[in-house]
Amino acid sequence: MVTMIGMNLSKEVAMYKVVIFDVDGTLIDTERSIIMGLHQMLKEETSKEYKEEYLDFVLGIPGQESIKEFNLDDPVLCLQKWKDNMADLRHFNEVYEGIITTLAKLKEKTSKKRASLHHGLCKNV
Repeated sequence: MVTMIGMNLSKEVAMYKVVIFDVDGTLIDTERSIIMGLHQMLKEETSKEYKEEYLDFVLGIPGQESIKEFNLDDPVLCLQKWKDNMADLRHFNEVYEGIITTLAKLKEKTSKKRASLHHGLCKNV
């Protein structure tokens, strides 16, 4: 992620027509819900107690890939349980420090061009 706080956004933003942000792990810290959700699912499915530090390797890797590392009987079902657990634990998710300010500055710098940008996006869809 590029930190834009304190930068002169007018020059940088002028280079781009569209800015797309990945939310999970970029704008919002979802680490706790991911790890805790996986931990809970593994305990239910394997009756094993995994240390949460051991599970950190899954961060940044698609769930369908990381779930394979556990040799579970039904990885598709376990992946769904993991996702359900993460949804139940979403109250642990937090916006990263500085993100609100950064987005507000970006909005401020681009608001003058919003009508033009919106028109261009709609025209190209």
